[in-house]
Amino acid sequence: MDLKLTEADSKQRYLSGSFSYKKNNAIYGQETFSVSRISNNTQLLYDSEFIGRVETGELLKINVLYIMNKNGHPQDVSIKKALGRFVSDELYQFNSKNLNIQYTFVSAGNRTKVDLNVNPKNTIATPVASTSGLFTLTKKLDLHSDNYYSILASNNLWEYEDKPFVQNITLRKIGLIAEDIEIDGQEVNARHYEIIPDETSDSELVPNQKGRLEIYLSHHSGIPYRIIQSDGTEIIINKLHRFD
Repeated sequence: MDLKLTEADSKQRYLSGSFSYKKNNAIYGQETFSVSRISNNTQLLYDSEFIGRVETGELLKINVLYIMNKNGHPQDVSIKKALGRFVSDELYQFNSKNLNIQYTFVSAGNRTKVDLNVNPKNTIATPVASTSGLFTLTKKLDLHSDNYYSILASNNLWEYEDKPFVQNITLRKIGLIAEDIEIDGQEVNARHYEIIPDETSDSELVPNQKGRLEIYLSHHSGIPYRIIQSDGTEIIINKLHRFD
């Protein structure tokens, strides 16, 4: 199950970079990504690949393609995961006719397709760092108070268990001004926030997704510089290159 780009979607890459994933001071995974303008600059394409080791030593590979319009609203999102003999594909597609999102999950030859009657403007959660800040692009940030967002998330890993659900979150600013942090020997300016899951959401996140996390956002298309999760996992950008 692939997300297809047409000839009209000629890509103009303008960002690329990579992240390291660390826990207990040990790196267990790497993510590479690029951001391109497509469809005559009316959409952005985030193309990401994560490769890492899980606790059993097996290799986990995740590929994400995320297309959004100029307002930050998702159009098509593809998530492919592979771990040993386990493989699964998820696809979210915006239906402009019905103004809803069609969700497809494929694993072990089984295909499940459901229509999601949710706000199609909701950002879609993926397992990679490069798309974790895209929800902040859907509306102008209020720099003086909390910001509230709804994100479409799924707990389906290797088998279909249930349809995706809406996760409400609060984005809370830490500090009065942007912070200078060091990345790869260079100082960069980042906005420091806390992300707090709302208990009134439609469903509950899987255990390793619960709890607050901190995110240091760059000023480049929602890309984070650093993410600190409540379980001690830390995701740090290694490099970020802009082509224009």
